[in-house]
Amino acid sequence: MRRVAVAFGLMLLASDAQAQVQVSDADTLVVSGVKFRLDGIDAPERKQLCLLPEGKPWLCGEAAMTALSQFINSRPMTCEDRGPDSKYPDRRIGRCSVGGESIEHWLVRKGWAIEFKVHSNGRFAVEESNARTNSRGIWATCFTDPRDHRYSNKSNATFLGQCPADIEPVRKQLFGHVRFFKAKLFALARQAKTGFTGIYHAEGCASYGKMADEPDGSRLMFFASAADAELAGFRKAKNCLK
Repeated sequence: MRRVAVAFGLMLLASDAQAQVQVSDADTLVVSGVKFRLDGIDAPERKQLCLLPEGKPWLCGEAAMTALSQFINSRPMTCEDRGPDSKYPDRRIGRCSVGGESIEHWLVRKGWAIEFKVHSNGRFAVEESNARTNSRGIWATCFTDPRDHRYSNKSNATFLGQCPADIEPVRKQLFGHVRFFKAKLFALARQAKTGFTGIYHAEGCASYGKMADEPDGSRLMFFASAADAELAGFRKAKNCLK
């Protein structure tokens, strides 16, 4: 395993430090040009909302990013490269520390991230339990599992933290009014003579929530059901939850 070390002198300006380390979101860092997904944790996405006890939505993803940026500041950082990310070829899996302290453990301990149990092997269980018990960070709010937010998994989302008994109003506040089937013409599919007109994205597909933000978002097509989309010659996206 290789290590990428980034040391910041005490006299460096903040702008110089930012050129070395960029916080993409609270579990993704770009360190000296290398993009790392922090190993074993999952933090709220940049645009993710959490619900405060008084019922007010809060940009908890932005808050988590800000907390991480302030924690890193301009201190020495080291990232251990754990290999490529199987989902994103331009990204590595890393275990990073700043000032000798694990960033992943700090995020979970402060309540800015949860344990990603599929990859953590229980490394953060005690710290997550403590953060939850003491209502730190996002645990003081009602929030959805970040993975459900990424996949726009509105109907089957897992809600965590301080949530009311009636979760349906919360579901609407945190996800908004989701239109379930979005489709886009896919020129490469036609050129390769696959028989498909394009690709449709359902709730639970990784790209679903991002499609409206794309430059060609105005050219999206909407279908009432998967059957309608498939009848029109669209196949389901391959980055969907099973």
